[in-house]
Amino acid sequence: MKKLWILFTALALLAVAMPAVAVDVTSGAVFYWHGIAGMGDDPGAAAVNKARIKLSGVVDEYNTISTELRWNNGGNTWDPAAVKIKTFKLATDITGALGLDLPVTIKSTAGVWESDFTAWWYATRAGWFFAGGFNEDEQKYGAAQLDIGVGPANIHLYQNFLNTTMLGADAAFGPVGAWVAFKGPSDSLGDGALAVELKYEGKFGDLALSAYPAMKYDLAASLLSWDFGVKVGYKMLTVAASAGGTDPDFFDKIEAEVGAAFGAAELWVAGYMSLAATDAFQGLDLMASYKLGAATVYAGYMFCPDTTTVAVPVDGAEWDSTTGGLYLGVKCSF
Repeated sequence: MKKLWILFTALALLAVAMPAVAVDVTSGAVFYWHGIAGMGDDPGAAAVNKARIKLSGVVDEYNTISTELRWNNGGNTWDPAAVKIKTFKLATDITGALGLDLPVTIKSTAGVWESDFTAWWYATRAGWFFAGGFNEDEQKYGAAQLDIGVGPANIHLYQNFLNTTMLGADAAFGPVGAWVAFKGPSDSLGDGALAVELKYEGKFGDLALSAYPAMKYDLAASLLSWDFGVKVGYKMLTVAASAGGTDPDFFDKIEAEVGAAFGAAELWVAGYMSLAATDAFQGLDLMASYKLGAATVYAGYMFCPDTTTVAVPVDGAEWDSTTGGLYLGVKCSF
């Protein structure tokens, strides 16, 4: 733990030093601890410990550099190998930098980052089963993305150096949005997959209504996946549910959640079912949180029956578990 705090201190000093080379610097951090998956004789052996540090520096009005460091550690010992640089990228406004007065905008991203290529619209906090989204985490040799905007629409091209290509387009018209995308191996595009994401987000006084259908078709395996989520909010109360699956188990994942906010406090309950499992009920997540300025402290308990066979999301999918247990933590931005 001492080494962990030395690491955080070094990063804090970096955040202080960055303004010397950047016009504007923003930073953030998310800390997790005691993701206990068991309460037996040695609960620490099953613990999940996490921390994330994010820094972003605006070099000029056209370029932004950002980085993210993550520490994911299982068990009750300090493992320096668990510290990884997850993001180091440069985002550039090409048309702005070149002074081009065009009816389109052209932007680029280059480096290493966890690419949530599509919008990932889903109703529930965890998005336990989501068919429509594409992302790419394996980028140890780097990647590049080009984004071209034309009115309400955008065209996207992503290429990494581990043989992954993603193409996509999105558009928004008032409360309605849409994404169409393709992802596949660069040397065998016919073995890729097609995905569609749709959303509707409307507000009627104190009532907020959202719906998110999505689907994906795997060309190589000839498999169709789908999901549909709906969320309703009324003042302090939010209710959401989603269902989805993959051929032939089209309803293998179902989740429902209820959240209530009381000023700085929030209560949240989420249940998970899998109709593809022998026993449908897979987990129940109970969580309470409280905001203290920029920090949010929270505590929760994930209950998983002995028959749980499908990993269920804990704390809104910060990690998965098949055994459950107590978790505590704090999330803070600075």
